[in-house]
Amino acid sequence: MKTTSFLFFFLNSFICFSQIYITRDAEIYFLSDADALEIIEAKNSQVSAVIDFNNKKIAFQVPLRGFNFKISLMEEHFNENYVESDKFPNATFIGFYQENLDDLFSKNNIEINGEMDFHGIKKKMKIRASFKKSGEIIEGFSKFNLLCSDFNIKIPKIVSNKINNTVNVKVNAKFKKK
Repeated sequence: MKTTSFLFFFLNSFICFSQIYITRDAEIYFLSDADALEIIEAKNSQVSAVIDFNNKKIAFQVPLRGFNFKISLMEEHFNENYVESDKFPNATFIGFYQENLDDLFSKNNIEINGEMDFHGIKKKMKIRASFKKSGEIIEGFSKFNLLCSDFNIKIPKIVSNKINNTVNVKVNAKFKKK
């Protein structure tokens, strides 16, 4: 319900709907590892996103309880102790890009300037992404890093030597025209 209302609000903020593409099953994968540290990885396929090509805007909403871990105890700790999913159920990113439509698909990487709202903290970010069009489907890809400390996610001292502050994030979204 919250995802639907988010997309409804975002879509209704635009005047022209002719170039709107959406998805409700984008994938986000994250990995936090380093030498001698614990590997923490999860995947979420419940991500909603919208691109408005007329206004050069893109938005994502990530339900944090949608992340699946290989180890159930990690999933429990992630939701209860780190991202506090009951208090902060979603992460969002709303951004803008400068390229025109032709350049968007011909460039390997574009810069999206926006704001990430995660764990109650809003942070301006620049994220690199690439897009390709295949028929009526538009695929978007992105890889970037998040720092737990930037979003006030505290790593307890007892495990601070096992958990990396840097989280590698990969996004893959297949958008369809609205």
